[in-house]
Amino acid sequence: MKLRTHYIFSWGLISLVFSLLSKYGLFNILSNVISSLFGVNPPNTLPDPSNYTFTLLLLLNNLVMTFLFNFIVMAFIISYLGNRIVDGFGHKRVQSNKGEMLVRTQRTHTVPRSIAWGLLSTLPFLAYLLVISYFFSTYLKSPSDFLHYFVLVNIVPAIIAGIIVGPSHMLLDVFTEKGIYTKKDGQWVRFALAHRKFNDSLANNIALALGILMLLFSIWELYSNYILYIYHYFVV
Repeated sequence: MKLRTHYIFSWGLISLVFSLLSKYGLFNILSNVISSLFGVNPPNTLPDPSNYTFTLLLLLNNLVMTFLFNFIVMAFIISYLGNRIVDGFGHKRVQSNKGEMLVRTQRTHTVPRSIAWGLLSTLPFLAYLLVISYFFSTYLKSPSDFLHYFVLVNIVPAIIAGIIVGPSHMLLDVFTEKGIYTKKDGQWVRFALAHRKFNDSLANNIALALGILMLLFSIWELYSNYILYIYHYFVV
C-alpha cells in the first residue's frame, strides 16, 4: 500500500484501540498493574500549585495529556514515525529486467520484527515524559509518589501504540504483491492473502476509508468518555 494509506489506517486503528481501552477502563487497570509491579502507588495529594512555574507546567501538561487530544495526537505521531521506520528500513534496491526497483526485506516486514521497529516510534513520548518529569521534580516535594506514577500511567498508551503500528503495516502489506515474510522450515518465504499492486486505487481507497471510519468513531468515543469524566468529577 501507499505510505499515506499506512499512515491513515494505522492512525485509525491505534485510535480505535485507545478509545475502547479508555471506554472500558482498561487503561487504568493496566496502569495500576504496572505501577504495582514497580512498587509505585498513586499519590494521596498533589503538589502545592502555588508556584507560578509549576502551575504553568501543569497546565501545559494537562493540555497535552487530555484524553481526546493526547490519544489522537499520540496515535498520529506514532503512526507516522512507525510506518516511516518500517518502510524506510524495510526496503532495498535491486536490479531487474525492468530496471532498478525497491523490494521489501525481512529486516522489518515480519510481524515480530515490525513490533520491535514500531516500538522505536515511542521514543519521542518517552523523551517528553523524562523532560517534563525533570522540570516537575524541581517543584515537587515527594517525586516518588507523583512523578513515578505520572510517568508509568502515561507511558502505557505509548507502548500500546508502538506495539500496534508495526503489525498494522503488515496487515495492509499482506494484501499486496508477494506480501510479507514468514519463516517456513527455517527459511524466509513470502506470504500474501492477495496480490494487489501497492498503488492499486481500489485497495488503497478501501484501506483509507476504513482508517477514516475508525478515526471518526474513536474521536466520538473519546469525546464521550471525556465528557462523562468531566461530569462525574466536576458536576456530580
